[in-house]
Amino acid sequence: MGDSWHGAESAPVLDVTAYRIIRTIGKGGFAKVFSVAYTSQSGGEDIMALKLPRPLHADNPKSRDLLERLFLTEAQLTASVKHKNIVRCHGLRRVLPGFPGLDPLPEPSWGMLLEYCEGGSLSDRLLHAMARGRACAASELTTLGWLADVAEALTFLH
Repeated sequence: MGDSWHGAESAPVLDVTAYRIIRTIGKGGFAKVFSVAYTSQSGGEDIMALKLPRPLHADNPKSRDLLERLFLTEAQLTASVKHKNIVRCHGLRRVLPGFPGLDPLPEPSWGMLLEYCEGGSLSDRLLHAMARGRACAASELTTLGWLADVAEALTFLH
């Protein structure tokens, strides 16, 4: 893991007393995302997202190591970007098997704490509107606003 994110080695364990899984909010081929409630030491509560890589290729160490490096690289890149139209990464945590509210983990896993965006992704909103039979998911003005936000984020990344 020498070429992975240097912050990964010192990542704290996801504290079962501070974080509570609320529900699954998304899943793809390589990861699953949960909404989590974080309770600070002062008692305040924030909602965040927790992205966990799916336990793929557990029987193939080479593939597992590659997927781990890709996940850590994603976390590093996401944490280095700060823009109002890009989801922020608040850091990495080690997630231990048996964490309440999660599917059983075969071994400790990485977790990426992310900004929680109410309402889901733009793609989700559009697909949901189309599934309800709406030909137009949003007004032309709203759609142009979304397009401008995406263009601004892409310009920032470029």
